[in-house]
Amino acid sequence: MKRVFLILSLIIVLGCLAILTTSIGVVVLMKIEFRESKVPEAYLKPELRKLEIWEASHHEEVSSLGLTLEVPWVEIVDRKEQQGLTLVKFSQNRSLAIIPSPEGIAESLESLLDRKPEETERIKDFLREQSPKSNYDFYELILNSHPDQVSIFMSRKEAIAKVTLVAMKAMLVISTAPKGKIYSFSTEDIRGFQFGDPEMDDNIVIEFFDSHDKQYSLIIKGANQNEIDFILYSIRIL
Repeated sequence: MKRVFLILSLIIVLGCLAILTTSIGVVVLMKIEFRESKVPEAYLKPELRKLEIWEASHHEEVSSLGLTLEVPWVEIVDRKEQQGLTLVKFSQNRSLAIIPSPEGIAESLESLLDRKPEETERIKDFLREQSPKSNYDFYELILNSHPDQVSIFMSRKEAIAKVTLVAMKAMLVISTAPKGKIYSFSTEDIRGFQFGDPEMDDNIVIEFFDSHDKQYSLIIKGANQNEIDFILYSIRIL
């Protein structure tokens, strides 16, 4: 429900941006629509963490969607595959879901701005200046966007782009519904982001990219951080 309200807020914001002629107006709008008490998700920033490497005495291997990984649990209770999604359930209410990657982040941007083509072009121009070389770089740019980065001293074009990136970030974070933090991580094969802290969140969402910049999604339920690290470090692209 909160994501629906945020999308509606974004549409309102974009409509207002079209009539605002100065960066001051854009900044004021940002402070009103994305204040921390209203959208705290916009203020989270990824924290870099190093995966803990350890050996599990028992593990299960799971392969799907062109990747394989190991889970430090045994006793598979059920496995379902539907519309590309693979859900593997284990004992003690633990599970792992491998999900087809959603539409690319650039396509999501165009979908959000479909009714404002003139603003889309301005934002694209700004993003070209930021030089995101890959989908991962674009994702990282969005997650590192912050309301406080919008300033009256920047151009209107840059301010509008920053507001849109912050809105996209808030929607990304809300869609993963973490109570905890956002972490960034990398291995020799992948790099990505973990949404949520297992000490605070039962479901942990992982978005990661392989060496060819293809995006994958995981939802891990009932794992502690060491078990999450084990899974992430074991991922291999087939």
